[in-house]
Amino acid sequence: MEQYLVVALAIAFIIYIFYFHDKSNTGNGLEDLSREISRLMERGEYSALEVMLTEKAQQGSGFAAQALGELYSNDEFGMLDLEKSEHWYKRAGELDEKIATVQRALLSFNAHPVLGGDKEHFESLLMPGAEAGDAEMQAQLGAFYLRNPLKDPDNSQALYWLEKAAAQGNADAKTQLGIYYQSPDKGNDPDKARQLLQEASDGSSNVARFELATQLIEERGSSADINQAILLLEACATEVDAAKTYLADLYFRGQVIDRDLDKAEFWYREAERDNPGLTASFLAQVLLEKKDSGSQAEAIELLMPLAENWVSHAQFLLAQVHENGWGVRRHLPTAWLYYRLAASFPIPEYVQARDAMGERLGQYEKTTAEESYQDFIKRFPISQQAQANMDHDMAMRLLVGNSELKQDLPQAVDLLERALRGGDRFVLETLAKTCLQLERKVDSAVWAKLYIEHQSFFFSSGEMEAMLDSLLQNFSESEEALYQERLAYWEEVMGNTPVTGE
Repeated sequence: MEQYLVVALAIAFIIYIFYFHDKSNTGNGLEDLSREISRLMERGEYSALEVMLTEKAQQGSGFAAQALGELYSNDEFGMLDLEKSEHWYKRAGELDEKIATVQRALLSFNAHPVLGGDKEHFESLLMPGAEAGDAEMQAQLGAFYLRNPLKDPDNSQALYWLEKAAAQGNADAKTQLGIYYQSPDKGNDPDKARQLLQEASDGSSNVARFELATQLIEERGSSADINQAILLLEACATEVDAAKTYLADLYFRGQVIDRDLDKAEFWYREAERDNPGLTASFLAQVLLEKKDSGSQAEAIELLMPLAENWVSHAQFLLAQVHENGWGVRRHLPTAWLYYRLAASFPIPEYVQARDAMGERLGQYEKTTAEESYQDFIKRFPISQQAQANMDHDMAMRLLVGNSELKQDLPQAVDLLERALRGGDRFVLETLAKTCLQLERKVDSAVWAKLYIEHQSFFFSSGEMEAMLDSLLQNFSESEEALYQERLAYWEEVMGNTPVTGE
């Protein structure tokens, strides 16, 4: 009965969403087909169901083809056949545009239960409509080629279809083209990017508004440009979460626009409402700077659970709270405790503050602080995820470097690998690109392969596929053997490590 429910629910979902919910489908026989499917399944007559669905699918029923794909993909019915399942799933998309719409969505996320992210099928579902002049399909096809350099190495197909869609006024195509021309490695034409993103913004594309706003701010143009950027960010903030954090940071830092703590607080609260915990320490920092007792008390309340979960920024702010007596009694040993905790994330600012505070304490105060420190780490041991987060964050800082922290790519790779051992799979793409910079080509290929296998559900894998293909083609026999050895090793490591952060 359990297997019947699995398939029946899947089939019922397709029927409801794409047929019965659409009044234009009333009276086309699908209700009768659904009832017949249910009757045969309830009786366990799966062979008869197979014959009936095959006949209907061969007569042109996309729904029957979809049902066959479901039937052959389930091993509980004694007819598991993934080759047939793949055939009928693909046929369903060819026969019925409503099913094709769902398949395109699933394929774009590498999430189809049988087809995965089948690029050839995805392309085949889009091409007829694009060639017939459908602007939306042209835009999707162009974006598909842009994400998959193995299929379109020089971006000519991508630009062809995106430009055709843009000529019809498609805002998504203009947005994709704008982002393409923003990139120094691709179109490298900021003026053209700005024009296209402006047109897409006028066409109500919130992604275009965000991209145009960030371009205007990064270019540090006129005050009119900066004001336009702020208006664009405010307009898209309802749908683009990053716009809220961006606005909050702009108002808090005061580097591009006048500093405004009230507006920074507003936008951090908006960002925090959507993603609790993501910007809480920065909201607390704003509240601390407002100096009133109510704001400081709220800030401390926000910071305590973050500090206990080893958010270094929160620990550093609590150290300042106790050093300066903001909303609490001033107590330097407690300040040193939190500076020591924060310095577990060893950026210069945290380390220097820890050392400076240590020099101000007498022996008795240090003994008191040491007891508090040992008690804290006993009650709140650092979790695997928190350590992985710190390693990842520190690695990203080392990859960029600044006046206080020297760039160090090898050390960054070591930290990223440690973060991966801690379950953070979001490091894979950065590992692949950084190892390529370091001429560690075998390692780069390993990380690219693992990214494709483990992260392509979340992100496009086209760039990594092209990188991997290029690397593998030029490997010697010894490099190929080392690649296989290291790939097997890391697959085992990842297989034995709980995933964090997803």
